[in-house]
Amino acid sequence: MQILQVIKDLFNSNSDYYMPEVRAKYYGMDKEMHGESLKKGVVMRYDGHRDHGGLADRLLGLVDIYEVAKKMDIPFYVYHPYPMPLTTWLLPNKCDWAIEEQEIASNLKEAGPYRMLGTMQDPLRLVARLTLRRGRKKQIHIYCSHKPDKKTFSRSFFELFRFSPMLQSEIDAITGQLFDGKPYVALSFRFNQLLGDFKDTIGQPLSEEDQCRLMKKCCDEIRKLKQSEFADKQVLITADSAKFLAYAQADLDFVSIIPGKPVHISYDKDCALGAYTKIFIDLIMLSRAERIFLLVTDKLFQGRFAELASFIGNKEYRVHRF
Repeated sequence: MQILQVIKDLFNSNSDYYMPEVRAKYYGMDKEMHGESLKKGVVMRYDGHRDHGGLADRLLGLVDIYEVAKKMDIPFYVYHPYPMPLTTWLLPNKCDWAIEEQEIASNLKEAGPYRMLGTMQDPLRLVARLTLRRGRKKQIHIYCSHKPDKKTFSRSFFELFRFSPMLQSEIDAITGQLFDGKPYVALSFRFNQLLGDFKDTIGQPLSEEDQCRLMKKCCDEIRKLKQSEFADKQVLITADSAKFLAYAQADLDFVSIIPGKPVHISYDKDCALGAYTKIFIDLIMLSRAERIFLLVTDKLFQGRFAELASFIGNKEYRVHRF
């Protein structure tokens, strides 16, 4: 997209960049002003005001904007109360990104919300030049971005985050229980709603017969892949379907499964803490594998969860089509 068109879009009230619905509902010129006490900078917002996507979308976008903010020496914050505080699992590390609700502006004289796209080159740089650098806004609120640099992602991720004691304890326990500290490879699957046990917006449940066919096809491919690629390695399988994980564990005697029912962080809103925690455990365990494979058929979705894990661990990642 040309720069001039981006500028027009940012300030066009009908543009999705401008987020007219969010502005109309949560912002206004009549909102209380913070004045000089307001923290200046960029705030990544995950508060349920709009669809934020899954954990992969959130973390990929968050690190993307952090890297641009760091280059420009602009303070960076994360406000993530939805569906639970991010600090339940990930705590600030070298960057103190924590910010409270009362520290966030909603008066349009002080803050502006934008939906940034991964297709935009250095999206924050443009907004910052138009607003922060000229003093027109003190805070820029970003709701979406998806184009991080894989080469620097792992370093940036661990500048931002350290694991909470609870998450670290869970990861240590699973690692010891499943692999006893030994190396493993990871295979990941994204069924979405095909098997009827995961809430998402993509796909429709297959018939019971077709579900069984698909699960058998996946397990047959796992056997072939193990023989040809990692015959001597332990194998971790992650998926967004508890039905498939149970099927694979019963059918394959060489795989390990992380306990728990998979959920979607945006669409399963009233889960117990352990259900959300499994998403983070899956992610970190994937990131610690020697190699990560995403298995895809004409039906299975090529999501970015396993790819995110490869970014975090700086590991080899392959999309395996069969």
